[in-house]
Parts: sequence; C-alpha cells; structure tokens
Amino acid sequence: MTNLDLHSSLVRGRQAVEAYINECRDQLGEYTWDEEHATVRLTHAAHPVARYIPFTRNQEGGTPTSSGTGADWLWWWLSPTGECFGMLVQAKNLKRVGGRWYVDLDYAKRRQIIDLLNASDILKVPAVYTLYCGDLAYRTDLTCGGGHTSDALDRCHRSAVCALPALIASQLAAFTALDSPGQAAIDAYQYALPLEDLADTSLGAPFVDDLNRHHIDGELLDFLTQPQGLPRDIAKKIFGMVSRMRSGQFALAVSEHQRVDEEAVVFGDLPTDRGHFGVPYFDHVLRGLRRQPPDYLVATADGEDPPPWLSGLVSGIVLFDAA
Repeated sequence: MTNLDLHSSLVRGRQAVEAYINECRDQLGEYTWDEEHATVRLTHAAHPVARYIPFTRNQEGGTPTSSGTGADWLWWWLSPTGECFGMLVQAKNLKRVGGRWYVDLDYAKRRQIIDLLNASDILKVPAVYTLYCGDLAYRTDLTCGGGHTSDALDRCHRSAVCALPALIASQLAAFTALDSPGQAAIDAYQYALPLEDLADTSLGAPFVDDLNRHHIDGELLDFLTQPQGLPRDIAKKIFGMVSRMRSGQFALAVSEHQRVDEEAVVFGDLPTDRGHFGVPYFDHVLRGLRRQPPDYLVATADGEDPPPWLSGLVSGIVLFDAA
C-alpha cells in the first residue's frame, strides 16, 4: 500500500457517502440521512485499505432491542513499522433547521460531547467528529471560509465528509448561546478538514506555528515544522486544527512540560498548555500517536473478541493502512 492508496480509498469513501445521501434525497424528497449508515458506506467503500470490524450485539453487552453502545468508532491509522495513530470518532450530520445550519454539538446539554471526551481519556486517543455535510448542491450557500473559490479544487468540493477535533467542537458548543443562530455549525464546517485531505500528500506538509513552539525543541519541534510520513502527518493535521483555534484564545503560552510513558507514545515530553480547552491539548491529540499498536488492538485485529471494557465504549474498530 502507498499514501496514494490511502488517499484514493478515502476519496472513494467520500463519494460513496455522497451517493448514499443522494439516494436518500431522491427516495425521500429531502436531504435527510442516517449517520451510522453513512459510516458503513464510507468504510466499505474504502476497503481493502480500510478494515471494518463491527462489534456484535452480544459483544456489546446489549439487549435484543438495544445495542448497548452509541455510534462511536475507534479508528487506527497503521504503518508497516508499527507506528500508529488512533482516534475516537463520532459521526454528526450538518443539517438545515428552519433555514439555518445546525450541528447538534450541544446535544443533551453537552452531555454527549463530555461523554465522548471522557471515553477518549480511557482509550488514550483524541476525540474527533466526522461531519457528514451533504453534497455540494446541499451546501450552495455555505463556504469553507475566506479562501473559498469557485474552482473545482476548492476545499468545499471535498467536504462531504470532514474531520473536526472534539476539543474544537466543545468550544463551539460552549459559545453557541453567544453567537447568532447557526453560527456554530458554520464555524464547525470552516474549522473542519476534508477527511481525504488527512492522507493527501500533494497538499504539502503544514507548518504548525503553535503558540508554544518557542518552548519546544528536538523531535517534537521537527514534527511541527518539518514534513512527516504517515501516520504522523495525520496526527499533525488533527493537531494543527486544534492549534489554530488555540492561537485565537486569550491565554498565554506556558513553558511547563509534562512527561508521559515514552515507551508507548511517540512524544513523551509535552507542553501542559490548556488554553481554554480545559485539558492539555498537546497530550489530548498526541497521546494517540504510538510506537506500536496497543495489545487490545492487535488481539481484535487477529479475530479475538474485544474485551468488555472496549466493547462498552465503542461500536467497533476501523483499521486504515497508512503505509
């Protein structure tokens, strides 16, 4: 497998989601679709680069009428060297409600997003939303921001499926009451990155000018400023979105660092800066970048049943070959 294989598989996945959304529109006469079905279409279309491992109802500990879990999935991007990047993923639809854009980030008074972040702490990976944003015709009055153009290479053409870090989503949800109606959904769409762009090496390696960059050296500084291979580049792009929001927060950078298990993770010495996120955002994202897959992932990929603690947190696992 090559980077091109992974990128092409994600493009196929996005196109399959667009086709599914158009089917729903044609059959129902309106734009309405199911998030879980969209995820299945995405991962099946990305095969064989993506391997989809759903947990059965019995594994989930559910009942005949309840699966026992939500729509959260554990995604791992795997390299042949063993280095990998994991993230806890929850799907959300970009909707029109009363003529305004809407993403239910504030669902159940933010309880859902708090639960997602808590689960990501247990799994020691970042929490990320996949936004299903409909096809381009659905978003004719919505743009990806100041750099938007009518060109076919514009980001909006690739944005039927986007990735949005949950730390960003949590901030947007917190300020929903202060913004004009629909602004949080517009901001979410503009902050998000097309999923396929995570693996598109033709876009170049982003230079992450984080507020804490001057308190960083060594391999971590190289990570922020130099080209990376996969899956590090995927981790870097997820981190870059969070760093971009951090740059607009009125809180000073910090010089303090924390050390974590350096045998397990790639970066074990990280700034403790929380910004307004409530948690150290370097650790939240980069704890998902590991030197080797965790034991439970190796066992589950080999066909063993997931441990109960894992099947109680997620509906399944998706493995992506990030060569």
